[in-house]
Amino acid sequence: MPPNEKRNSLRIKARVARKAVKGERTVPDLGAEYGVHPTMNHHWKKAFRRVLRERRGEK
Repeated sequence: MPPNEKRNSLRIKARVARKAVKGERTVPDLGAEYGVHPTMNHHWKKAFRRVLRERRGEK
């Protein structure tokens, strides 16, 4: 792993994604707060929505 790459815990990823899905904060605001690039936030948000749909039994 490159020295400037950091790993985020699943708990942080879920917290950021949940706030983005709920619309509590904008993706750029969340990125600034948690130190995560907005593109990463979008990936986490997409994955979070996919997991929610799977749990509900939707496609």
